[in-house]
Amino acid sequence: MKHICFFISLLVIMVFLAPDRAVHAENPFFTRDAPQKKAADRHPGDRQRFAIPFINEIAALQGEIRQRITAFAREIRQAPAGGAMFSLLGLSMVYGILHALGPGHGKTIVFSYFLSRRGSLFQAVMLGTGLSFAHVLSATTIVVILFLLGKQTSLFAFHGIENRIETLSYLLIGLIGLFLLYKAVTELYRNGFSAGRGGEADGRSMAALSLSAGLIPCPGAAIILLFTLSQGILWAGLLAMIPLAAGMGVTASAVGMATIGSRAVALGAARSYETLFILFYMFFSLAGVLLINLFGWGLFFHAL
Repeated sequence: MKHICFFISLLVIMVFLAPDRAVHAENPFFTRDAPQKKAADRHPGDRQRFAIPFINEIAALQGEIRQRITAFAREIRQAPAGGAMFSLLGLSMVYGILHALGPGHGKTIVFSYFLSRRGSLFQAVMLGTGLSFAHVLSATTIVVILFLLGKQTSLFAFHGIENRIETLSYLLIGLIGLFLLYKAVTELYRNGFSAGRGGEADGRSMAALSLSAGLIPCPGAAIILLFTLSQGILWAGLLAMIPLAAGMGVTASAVGMATIGSRAVALGAARSYETLFILFYMFFSLAGVLLINLFGWGLFFHAL
């Protein structure tokens, strides 16, 4: 069983990380030669073989937006009071929406949480937005600290810190997952497995998940910050983080809303059939927290 769980976790990691590497390899914000040379040495079909087609299209669109962000950043350097700043802010929000459609970015956490616990649309927005802002804030903090300490401010230095923080984040997600699993089993047992009560989303667990998953720094935020820093307009990059996080929050919140709606429809349709309703309710209650545990512990042990 242990080997099966590890194998499943490894497959999830490969699917989640492979497209991101393709994105970084083609990132116009890189200023060092090594990554570009590495990308040139790859076989042209590598990306098509390993990336999911939908994610591949999203990555290509993100690349186009990053090119435009690059151009606007250079315009801001020449004319800080010009209209390019507003264009940068608007594109940053669009970029955030698309960027969050890729692997990671808390969608698994949001989906799993609201699969196991009954929530409102407002709570979906709160969790999705809170997690996204924490995600961006983590990256911003790392870049700013590196800058203030006079360290080498590049994606290489960023990823060196990112890897350590990710391990801590996965550990916290796993611990919260165990708590939620205990809570779900206790509620099911207390309510006799048939009442359909309990399993409510609550502010404490949502805040804990937002902060834990949000510890993982957002690479998309980092590359914008690092490029604006290289252009001497870090202030513009910092302002762009607000619409970027808001855009990511839109995507994550939409996942939460869709999960809440789908869960409600399924349970509502089964409510007339007591046995089916019990099975559905038990499945949703346990499946969500088990996914959180698989995500957190799988990635944690893989990162060790």
